[in-house]
Amino acid sequence: MATNISSCPSEVLHMIASAAESADLAKLRLVSKQWYDVSTKLFGLAKLRHPRFVISPYSLQGLVDLTAHPILGPCVQSFEIGLYRMKKHLVNARPDHGATHANIAALKQFPFEQTGMHVILLAEAFTNMSRHCIVPTIGLFDNAACAASRHGQHRRVYGHDELYGSVSLSRHGTPRAAQTLKALIKALSSSRCSISGLSLDLEWTPLARQALSRHPGLLEAVQEFVISDSGRLKSGIDLILRLLESTEIPLVSHVLEVRNQTRTLRLEKLSIEDFEDTNMPQLDQETFGLITSALYHDQFRGITVQDCQIGASFTRLVRAHSKSLRHLDIRNSDFYDDKFEGIIDLLAVIRDELILESMSLCGLRYLNSYISFHVVEEELLMLSPEHASTTVDDLIKKAQAEYRENTRIGRAWNDESELAENHPS
Repeated sequence: MATNISSCPSEVLHMIASAAESADLAKLRLVSKQWYDVSTKLFGLAKLRHPRFVISPYSLQGLVDLTAHPILGPCVQSFEIGLYRMKKHLVNARPDHGATHANIAALKQFPFEQTGMHVILLAEAFTNMSRHCIVPTIGLFDNAACAASRHGQHRRVYGHDELYGSVSLSRHGTPRAAQTLKALIKALSSSRCSISGLSLDLEWTPLARQALSRHPGLLEAVQEFVISDSGRLKSGIDLILRLLESTEIPLVSHVLEVRNQTRTLRLEKLSIEDFEDTNMPQLDQETFGLITSALYHDQFRGITVQDCQIGASFTRLVRAHSKSLRHLDIRNSDFYDDKFEGIIDLLAVIRDELILESMSLCGLRYLNSYISFHVVEEELLMLSPEHASTTVDDLIKKAQAEYRENTRIGRAWNDESELAENHPS
């Protein structure tokens, strides 16, 4: 009979550890060897599945040590590398002559990268992951935008404090996105490890508009890595692009996500319309390069759009996947078109050209320069092609009635305004 909790069978201890908050797992590991054995893997799965690192000897050695660990190594499913480096001119200082922290960071980082040691350590980490039969997702992140403490969303990056301390990357650093991706690809090639996906977290602002193309050579490197000679996305690779609007509080993420295994496309907070006057990144060549065209060539089984601005371009995207599309999810999105027929065209394509196994519509709104109304306000869920066809037919009739009513009210309001202007009291 167990007299204290630690004398319970290991299966019971595992159940207790599984119910613990993730923040408490680190403390459980320090209680005793028994609790260490029970909670270490759970700790790894809770805290170490998606770690981030920077280009420095300390940080990348940490990646190697983590992936080599017999228990924690298999927990790592992906890792990302910060794309910023210290500016080159900061190397021209002697540490014994009043060098700043920025100078010291540059003196650590620059020779480490110039000698190719970062590629060697990355290759060693890939080899370790291959031994654990892990097929990871690799990625880059904008550590200047992501680490801005003013947003209160600082995500711990191993080795960031050791290298940079309180140095401002936006002031003393420079982005080297293409070079970082090429280093990852070179290390990947030499290790013969396979990957499951590529993720990019990049800063975006409504004023600059460009995302990938603002980093010299990055767009070309990404296109070569994920797009085949036929213009399609390469099979076997997920693609996750997050454009971070760091001027907003909290940080806003605009997302383009392709999942290869499920053949799904997810778009969040993007503009999928023909109009350029938008405060969101547009799904076009200027923002995403040839990736935009590749999205139309693939055959997706599922498409999800959330918090997007959509229009005729979205109708064309849906139509391009009419033969393969089985799941459609539209949430909290505005369909903008001066011609009311635009939203009717989208609904007609859904009704007449798709064979959907499921569809969810919620918060779909039509608007133009004069009127706006909800086509669907509360969530509408359809789980069969027959149900979808009947329901969409009802939506078309409802939208036409709403449009007529809103147009009538708009005309009456304009007549009253004109009368007031011509005959002031």
